[in-house]
Amino acid sequence: MLEQLTYLADAYGYMKAGKSKQEALAWLHTKVPPQMYNPFSEACYDQEQVDLLWDFIDKPYPGEGMNLSGSFVLLH
Repeated sequence: MLEQLTYLADAYGYMKAGKSKQEALAWLHTKVPPQMYNPFSEACYDQEQVDLLWDFIDKPYPGEGMNLSGSFVLLH
């Protein structure tokens, strides 16, 4: 599943460059369910799409605790 999430993060980058950030975010919200936000945050970081950590994953899925985006913020 992480491989598929990595492809989605990569596809977001191409869509953002070719269309717009808003269209890419809207498309991504149809592909990644909330319960996958935490694993998706790892894919975002791996694909250097760190803007998604703030623009897409605004809060962790209930019961998941702090996600990678929260950890990333703490490191900076």
